[in-house]
Amino acid sequence: MGIEEPAPPPAPAGCRRSFDGNVTNAALRALILGGAPGPKKATDCLGHEITYETPVAVRVDRFPADATHLAVFVAVTRQLGYTSSCPGFAAIVRVDRDELVTEGVGPERIDDCDTANVLATAMLDGHRALLFPHVTSTGEDGDFEMAWSVSLPDDHGALANVGSVPSARSMGNASISSGKWLDSLDAKVLDAGSLQVEEHWQLVREDPAAGEVRGRKKTTVRTYALAGGKLVAQ
Repeated sequence: MGIEEPAPPPAPAGCRRSFDGNVTNAALRALILGGAPGPKKATDCLGHEITYETPVAVRVDRFPADATHLAVFVAVTRQLGYTSSCPGFAAIVRVDRDELVTEGVGPERIDDCDTANVLATAMLDGHRALLFPHVTSTGEDGDFEMAWSVSLPDDHGALANVGSVPSARSMGNASISSGKWLDSLDAKVLDAGSLQVEEHWQLVREDPAAGEVRGRKKTTVRTYALAGGKLVAQ
């Protein structure tokens, strides 16, 4: 008797909504939000809540992952600060024949609404993970840095953070004022069937006479996995 292949992990619970075959922003908004946002708070379809002072028109950003999956962010307000941040809800959405299904959903926040923010997905531990961009250092007190927050859906279909992956690093006040070399980073998620990230590194420094000076380059590919429920680089 042959050895049976192990069954794939069961798909987590999620929210479902029938649709007419046209995946509109309105259909995605109706799937992800738990009703119309109120004047002070909004919930997603699983009941996660965010609060705010001033509501604005709901904005939907969508990023195709493959023929049947989207990464989606629904912003429900815009808050002014050092940068304009946009609280809302992120989701991994699967497009079935006559249903839209959230494979994972939860509250998130775009740190700078005025820049190009791209969500990505990748397979991790048998499930599709959501990679959400966050600014980890603005460059005012150090150097500018960004990372992807990596989340997996739990058994209830809620997104739960398992770690982060560096995505960008460039000169801020620390390196500009010191004139020292900085190892700058620009990374991208590879379509590899797993969580793989291609990192492009380059030395840069600020010269008082010549301006920005660039040095050696290198490219590194890192594969990430789970160990004890936390994200690790292999």
